Amino acid sequence: MLSRLHTVTKQVKSTLDNYDFTAAARELAVYVEQISNWYIRRSRDRFWSEGINHDKLAAYHTLYKVLTTTSKLLAPFTPFVTEDIHTNLTSESVHLSEFPKPDEAWKNQKLEEEMEGVLQVVELARRARNVSNIKTKQPLSELTVVGDDRVTNYLAKYSYIIEDEVNVKQVNFQENAGGSVQYEIKLNFPTAGPKLGKQVGSVQRALKELSVGEAKNVAEKGYFELESQYGESIRVEKEDLLMNQTTRQGLEMATNDSYIVLLNTEINDNLRREGIVRELIRAVQQYRKELNLPVEQRVNLTFHLDDSLKVAIEQYKDLLERNLLIKSIRFNESLNMKYVEVENKTVGIEITI
Repeated sequence: MLSRLHTVTKQVKSTLDNYDFTAAARELAVYVEQISNWYIRRSRDRFWSEGINHDKLAAYHTLYKVLTTTSKLLAPFTPFVTEDIHTNLTSESVHLSEFPKPDEAWKNQKLEEEMEGVLQVVELARRARNVSNIKTKQPLSELTVVGDDRVTNYLAKYSYIIEDEVNVKQVNFQENAGGSVQYEIKLNFPTAGPKLGKQVGSVQRALKELSVGEAKNVAEKGYFELESQYGESIRVEKEDLLMNQTTRQGLEMATNDSYIVLLNTEINDNLRREGIVRELIRAVQQYRKELNLPVEQRVNLTFHLDDSLKVAIEQYKDLLERNLLIKSIRFNESLNMKYVEVENKTVGIEITI
């Protein structure tokens, strides 16, 4: 995050010096998103850990540096908001501060590129989840990342981040998709028709008769060749072909220029129960907010639910305890319960101190 801070500072200063305000604003918008939806969210456990330790102090010091410097970078664009932020943090006006200067010693280009790769994989996996209509709270068994060794080798050391962000049990890396991805190849008639003329019919029939392996070979080569009934060689270029990638049942795919991700969407009983417990955690946290309870307040939880949900709680009780500050868990019915829907079932929740 500190490396990105100095990279962004350099880019913003350069674009502002050239009066390119739009480019500077866009760069800052991306960075602010990374601060709030990546660094702060991923550092919550560090911020809320008990006591004072080196890791907690480092997280707060980094956040302080990022916020104070970013407020200075944003000051020309949002003068009032940045003044409020900077004054609260430093007791000094942001508009009386010197504009930040980048320090090359803090920059780590390799680390930034690696983390950008992680962000791309996470975004693709989320896209695959959305297409499959599977909530992030529902854990899945595995995610497979397909890409050239040069862009996937370094991702292995960040597997724990990808697993946590995507909520999967395992991340695998492969150089090719193997049999997981198949290709459906058709003619692009608007462009191929005028070029092929009378040969359109025979080419289309040949494409329909391609085996899985042959279709994959055409996709990898980027063109299709065949011999006509008269012995003529016909070559159809990539722009004259429509290539659709498909996956076997139980897999969802998302791609960009660097990666293909294959998300296993099959949910067994254990995964489903864990997903239910995660939904209950979200419901309890929301109820705590409605009750205006201090974040450090430990509570007693009482649930009123059916036996199948009770089994899920008992199986993943440790998950509840890790994510909620709990004194005890009971199963009973009470007059003061809040009722929520979890997996199309009504669940009663009571929180007492």
